[in-house]
Amino acid sequence: MTNTRLTLAASLAFGLLTLSGCHSSQSNQVQIVSSDQIANISEYHHRPLNVIVTNPAGGVVVIADDTLETPRVQARTRGKLPAADFVSASLSGSSLTVERAGPDHRDLIDITVWVPFSDGVRIRNSHGSARLVGVGGPIDVEVGSGPDSGGPIELRTLTPLRDGLRLVTTDGWIKAIAPALSAGQVEVRSDDGSVFIRSDRGELTGAQVGPGYHTGTLNTGGPTFTLLTGRGDVNLDLIHAPFESGSWPKH
Repeated sequence: MTNTRLTLAASLAFGLLTLSGCHSSQSNQVQIVSSDQIANISEYHHRPLNVIVTNPAGGVVVIADDTLETPRVQARTRGKLPAADFVSASLSGSSLTVERAGPDHRDLIDITVWVPFSDGVRIRNSHGSARLVGVGGPIDVEVGSGPDSGGPIELRTLTPLRDGLRLVTTDGWIKAIAPALSAGQVEVRSDDGSVFIRSDRGELTGAQVGPGYHTGTLNTGGPTFTLLTGRGDVNLDLIHAPFESGSWPKH
């Protein structure tokens, strides 16, 4: 089961990297931040990490993979830029913080973060997508800082959602897939698009449905699950096998 899960996660991660604009090109520059280049990495003792990523211009991917021993980071430009350190990464307690380096954020750079275990994710980025694979803990994602600066958000995890979920983008579709045993107060909204909630083996009570919104209490209730976009469709799928439910939409 573990090998199958990891194979599926690896395949999905490859697709996510392709969709986010991290494609190979002779003009692209890549920065690899190995574990020994992360500030204070000596404090890491193979424990779950709270991942915090800030990228004012570009996409973000966060992948939790329990076959890894230590975290690592990759940054890739989308154009011809001089080779440089595009991002910085530091560890403080149980938090791994990854940020764009330097004052010039006009050029698009995509950031990918791998951790062995996740105990929460916070992403703030613009002009790119946000994608999360296998993560757990509280999840808080905002994409876009103004009109036409957002992008799609995707989440797929085997960890039931019970610690709060917030996925917000100014414009772009949202798709979240998690186990049916997730529990919380659900609010799914789109200012210009359709919304869908599917729950296998789960119970959604007190549902309120209208144009562009769907709310209710999932299973025993709990923290709030908010999925909100200014433009695009929103899908929340709470199913038995999150890694076996087809492929991501190719928008």
